Amino acid sequence: MMAQISYDLVLMDCQMPVLDGYDTTRQIRCLEGDNRHTIIIALTANAMKEDRERCIEAGMDDYLSKPILKEKLASKLADWGEVLQAARVETAAVQLKGGSIVSSNEVTSQPFGSPYLVGLEIDWEHLHQISDGNEDFKLELLHSFVQDTRNYLAMTETAIANEDLYQLEQAAHHIKGASAMIGLKSMQIDACKLEEQARQQRLENTADLLTALDQSLQKVQTFLQNVGS
Repeated sequence: MMAQISYDLVLMDCQMPVLDGYDTTRQIRCLEGDNRHTIIIALTANAMKEDRERCIEAGMDDYLSKPILKEKLASKLADWGEVLQAARVETAAVQLKGGSIVSSNEVTSQPFGSPYLVGLEIDWEHLHQISDGNEDFKLELLHSFVQDTRNYLAMTETAIANEDLYQLEQAAHHIKGASAMIGLKSMQIDACKLEEQARQQRLENTADLLTALDQSLQKVQTFLQNVGS
């Protein structure tokens, strides 16, 4: 999977059968060479200093001892997230195009190079990764997303009209997950708000959130129509 997808971070179980986490990390580092460095965090039941040193010597970047507490995991992810973000900013700053700075997303992940991208709030780098850089597959994913989400928006509208909070929560949850998979962050946030309101048995502002979701989906649909024209 790592040969196909550029992961930001890997949680490495040290005690895997056949090939343990230490040797797996060594093989990953050999495959990456000098061109890439994936953050690898060890997960192990051992908490001794020498165990941590063994992980670092194998090529891992950090260490978490079991049992894994969600607060500690969240802290590690936040720390390394800042490191990754800083690295991306630095990379973007040195990628010049026609004398102006362009982002890494524009260099690698905006596949269609058209004005239709304006207003479409999508994480192109994420979509580039999950499609393995296949432009046709990106379009296929977006078409499937539009078709599927249109049905769930209809379910959402019916649920709001009928004050069916369970159906509303289920539909919003599906839209949230589908939006996250495609990289539509603003749509994911709106769907999350809608799901949370349904869970709290509240219907106020649900119509506004439904409108926002519909408008976001319309932008994707318009983009696909323009690309295909």
